[in-house]
Amino acid sequence: MIDGEKIRSLRNALDKTTAEVAYSVGVSESMMRQIELEIKRPSVENLKRIADLLGVTVDDLYKETA
Repeated sequence: MIDGEKIRSLRNALDKTTAEVAYSVGVSESMMRQIELEIKRPSVENLKRIADLLGVTVDDLYKETA
């Protein structure tokens, strides 16, 4: 499962707003908020865009499992 908190943390570390990330990824600000809150999951293509924008791999955006 995608780790919304990790996405939010990485976004904040880059000093980007939800709106800025949403615009760069090509989704609505509402959709980006829902991804961060883990209400909705991004498409594979949008997940790749988010990872690229945040400077991490797609795998880095998944929750670690025990």
